[in-house]
Amino acid sequence: MVLTGDIHCSWASNLTSNPFDSTKYSRLTGEGSLAVEFVTPSISSANIDELLNVKGRTPFIQQAEGVMKLLNPHLKDVELTSHGYCLLDVTPSKTQADYYFSDSITVPVKTETFWKGFSAPSNDPRITVTSTPAPAKQNAPDFAPNDPPQGITSVFELKELTYDAQPLLVLGVYPNPANTIVNIGYALTAALLVTVKIYDIHGNEMMTALNSFQEAGTYSLFIDTKNVANGTYFCRFMTGSGVATRSFVVHK
Repeated sequence: MVLTGDIHCSWASNLTSNPFDSTKYSRLTGEGSLAVEFVTPSISSANIDELLNVKGRTPFIQQAEGVMKLLNPHLKDVELTSHGYCLLDVTPSKTQADYYFSDSITVPVKTETFWKGFSAPSNDPRITVTSTPAPAKQNAPDFAPNDPPQGITSVFELKELTYDAQPLLVLGVYPNPANTIVNIGYALTAALLVTVKIYDIHGNEMMTALNSFQEAGTYSLFIDTKNVANGTYFCRFMTGSGVATRSFVVHK
């Protein structure tokens, strides 16, 4: 079991050597999974909607989640916008990750919503989605005290935290390492001229993979690597608003 953070949103995946090879992994049953991965959301740090400035669970966000699941057979579920935490229940028979989302991060609240649970038996590393949290622990330790020791923190200035919304966001590069093809997912919040170039590790330009005006939406760019030598490569997105670079490895 792999527990991951830092991406600030919620993911649950089966892990397999090649999720795109139907002889090695079944999208329907999860057969071929070697392990499971749970990615925890952020409590308050910005995630996709704040970074793209798209204001919550819009059709744009839901479309992006659908595209991610369609293009990644091992991805059991993804939620890009809600903030909260993951409660991990580990027993000899199974591991279950329960996701809870805060009802608000802009005002103090004591309420939260259970999203979903993802369970994997100890002897079968395949995720099963459940609508019921894991049972409460018997003889659980006491909660933190209601009247903890009080300290004094001085605040001299409070500034509103804002994020510079970027019109282009690279969602992922899959598979990585790649064999015959690389799929790069990205999202645009505005119509832009998008140019994508591929460079080798020495900085030599290998190809222009895209040079097109595109409307706002989610996109997938497929790079044919059948005739590309093993090594590390860089994919550079260029728009009038900035540059984004991602790396990928070709290994055959």
